[in-house]
Amino acid sequence: MLSRYTPQLLIYLYYALDNRAMHFRMLLAAATLLRGLLSRIHGALARKLITELLMWMAYLPCIALGHLLAPLGLGRYVPLYEGYHGKSLSRIRQDVYDRFFTRIEQRFSRQQILQMTDTFQEIVIR
Repeated sequence: MLSRYTPQLLIYLYYALDNRAMHFRMLLAAATLLRGLLSRIHGALARKLITELLMWMAYLPCIALGHLLAPLGLGRYVPLYEGYHGKSLSRIRQDVYDRFFTRIEQRFSRQQILQMTDTFQEIVIR
């Protein structure tokens, strides 16, 4: 007997940080500018070295600061902490690579995502 399978489409959208403090949006703007430059680099070794540098000099210090401030209830104010605390180095490394060496990143506000109900049957925002 064949099982009935309903095809599903799962899409991850980057949100525009519309619910975050101004410093989050300013850091996103800086990262977007940097990505515009770095995504032009094609050498595998250069990309690997830049990924390591960004991970150790930008991501991990923010995550560490968030860990220090979390007991005071302030960790959520530190960029990158909420998304990366408890994540492995390999996961963080892959995300750094994806962020800075992918040419296109389109972000959507919560309102824009919710307006997609004309296209999608169900929308879940987490």
